Amino acid sequence: MALDYVSDRITRETFLEKIYSKSGLDSALETAKAHLNSPDYFCQDKYKRETITVLSDLREDMERTRSPARAPRFQDEFV
Repeated sequence: MALDYVSDRITRETFLEKIYSKSGLDSALETAKAHLNSPDYFCQDKYKRETITVLSDLREDMERTRSPARAPRFQDEFV
């Protein structure tokens, strides 16, 4: 069964808009922004790349190799 009708990506801006529209709180928006910054700092420090680049590369690798092995490895290094 194809799930092409369900989007598999969301922009950072859309995510933040959803957070704010659901909560209506500036503090919730600021908390979400802080959590999104954490992987940015990690990717810049560890890989010298932007988060979106690392995530795109992981996605391409999984599509090419049909193996998700690097995604959990990335997660292990981040945590």
